[in-house]
Amino acid sequence: YAPGRPVTMVPGTMRHRHDVDRLLSFAKMVRLAAAGGDYARICGQPDAVLDRRLGPAHAVVNFMQAVFAVEDGRGALAVALTPGQSVVGWAFCLAPASPLEADARVLDCSVHPNYAGQAAPLLKAALDMAQAAGTHPVQAWCFADDAARTGALRDAGLKERVRLKQHARLDGQRCDVLVM
Repeated sequence: YAPGRPVTMVPGTMRHRHDVDRLLSFAKMVRLAAAGGDYARICGQPDAVLDRRLGPAHAVVNFMQAVFAVEDGRGALAVALTPGQSVVGWAFCLAPASPLEADARVLDCSVHPNYAGQAAPLLKAALDMAQAAGTHPVQAWCFADDAARTGALRDAGLKERVRLKQHARLDGQRCDVLVM
């Protein structure tokens, strides 16, 4: 996961699962160490908690679930690969669970900290794959003060639609959430 290597965006498949599991485990350790956390105490938490997913994206709890959704025709999944074929991130653009929202999509990603700069191209790749299949409305939810995530979503082509005031709680504080 050395930073600076070029990456290629490709459709995600089950063959990428092992690399994604390694990526998430390593990223979890990096985040916990940076925050002074105890990895052994927190390692049982789902990755979605550590990725700070909100709204409908929170229902996509792991890569395997996203692969199954794509196989069911409910959207697209992209992975970012290094020249050595290591996965450094993944993004999804998937239909929510409700059949009433069948042509809508929710967009989100998980990226290794050393490749955070690749979040926007990865999100854009998943968005382009989903739109090639004819999907229409796409939403992404994020904390309003998460400059990296909001910036990546904007760079991928999304715009702020709604600001939900004091909608979520993070670290004991109420915060605004953006729907883009």
